[in-house]
Amino acid sequence: MLSRFFIFYIVTLLTGSPLFALLVILGLYLAIDYQFTGVLRRGVQIFKMESEISELRREVALNPHNAAALSDLGRLLVMRGKARDALPILERAYERLSDTEETTYYLGLASLATGRKAEGERLVLKALEKNPKFRYGEPALRLAEHYARTGRPDEAQTSFDRFFAIHSSSPEGYYKFGQFQLQTGNRAGAAESFRKAIEIFKLSPSFKKRQDRLWAYKARFHLLTASGAR
Repeated sequence: MLSRFFIFYIVTLLTGSPLFALLVILGLYLAIDYQFTGVLRRGVQIFKMESEISELRREVALNPHNAAALSDLGRLLVMRGKARDALPILERAYERLSDTEETTYYLGLASLATGRKAEGERLVLKALEKNPKFRYGEPALRLAEHYARTGRPDEAQTSFDRFFAIHSSSPEGYYKFGQFQLQTGNRAGAAESFRKAIEIFKLSPSFKKRQDRLWAYKARFHLLTASGAR
């Protein structure tokens, strides 16, 4: 608290105006947040998502047979971590949109998140087989995470391999592969994966860095931890 007041005091002395000092500090915060932390950006994204959810709920209430609206609503609820709410909505959408990879995929994720493992695996795999490049291979990555969590390392390895065959420049993918390798006792392989995540991040364009910064930070932390443990 004192440090913030001190910064405000110094900027006020430099600018000669408390109001202008506030604007300068706000501008600096927004610039740092935009480039590095993304807290404000994520807050705006969540607000927009919640607004879309409310609008889609109204649309579905007016027209319960609108499969596209049901699918969009279910997808957003899954993205907000509300899989239990999303599941019945996506099931209704799937009755008419079973041939679309998006509805199939998000119904699969909702099923996995609510304990319906066999059904979830089948649906996510179906979406992946229908369009391997859907969301840059994300279904393969989610399956890999699921298999790793449920103690199925061979299937996890196969899914990670499948993901990297589609998307070989994903900091998130290499970070999570590193976690999996730690889980299986391959510390050297894990360290290499964390380094790969950091390397890809450094070579990424600015807009990708803003998206992937969290995974690079996590990879760097785990790499330091792994190095310190040796």
